Amino acid sequence: MSRRIKLNWHIEDAMGNPYRLWYPYLDGFNYSSFGVYILWQQPNSYSKIIYAGQGWIKHRFSTHRGDPRIVKYSRSGHPLYVAWAEVPDINLVDGIENYIHDSLNPLEVRLSPRANPVLVNLPACFN
Repeated sequence: MSRRIKLNWHIEDAMGNPYRLWYPYLDGFNYSSFGVYILWQQPNSYSKIIYAGQGWIKHRFSTHRGDPRIVKYSRSGHPLYVAWAEVPDINLVDGIENYIHDSLNPLEVRLSPRANPVLVNLPACFN
């Protein structure tokens, strides 16, 4: 890993409320970019990282709403939050996803792409 890539994370609305996977108007929000994202909960004073991935953000959130591996966490009574960032260079996405996985250790994992981790800033709530 060499230099750090600065991502612009979308994590809360204008009122300071974290975006939820089942946010009332998330489907109408303009987040149809390609990038990386994190699904998480905050059952206590710590964040529990559920999943981290990449792709077309709007499509991935829609897919996760029907994924039993993800939906089971919403049954705990704690909402599932989302954070996402557009990646400036699509060639870096695999490495950024690997860095997020290495840094946050999500509970649900998929096979990570084969790429060297690319250092990025994480959302402030995970620091």
